[in-house]
Parts: sequence; C-alpha cells; structure tokens
Amino acid sequence: MIETKTWRMIERQKGAQQRLGSGNTHFNQNFVLRDPDDPFVPGVVGTDGTPIPRLKPVPLGKRAIGFFSDEIDALQDALRYAQRITPLVSPRPQAIREPIENALKEAGNIEPNQAA
Repeated sequence: MIETKTWRMIERQKGAQQRLGSGNTHFNQNFVLRDPDDPFVPGVVGTDGTPIPRLKPVPLGKRAIGFFSDEIDALQDALRYAQRITPLVSPRPQAIREPIENALKEAGNIEPNQAA
C-alpha cells in the first residue's frame, strides 16, 4: 500500500489575513493564539458545535511569522458555517427613524410632519 501525505503549506501573515478577509488588528486580536488561557476564536463554533482553536503562529525568522494552511482552511469553514446559521436581521425603518425625529424635535429644527 502506498502511503500519501497531505502537505501543509505555511502562509505568511499577510496572506492569511487576506484569505480570512481581515485587517491586521482584527486578525491578531481574534484569530491568532497569543494567550494559552484563551485558545478558541470568540463566537465561532464548527459544524459539530465545538469551538474553533485560534491559529498557532509559526516563526519564520526574527520578525516574520506564518500559519499552517490547513488551520486557516478549518477557520474559514467555521466562519462560513457561522455565517450560514446566523439569521440576518435588519432593523425596521421606523425603529431607525423615530430616534432621529425625536432628537431633531428636541433641538427645534423640524416639525413632526416634515420627517419622511
């Protein structure tokens, strides 16, 4: 029997950020393992309901770090699943309009029937 290996690529931080569609601060605060006491991505669970671990940085040099591509893939899948199960709730237009109208009325800048 021939044994095959799946190779894991190491991606640099910038590439990992782009794959997850995240900026530098959001990526470092939410997805990178910095504290061993907080090993899971906040608010994200996998398809089986288990929490998703943060990405473990791999040192590539003095300052450069990278991440294993299979861990990034798992995080992407969990984020995609979390997006699918989260209902999209948009606020009612009246719920947005009323506080604005009230603030303008209190300021004396608008009559009640002028707001549309």
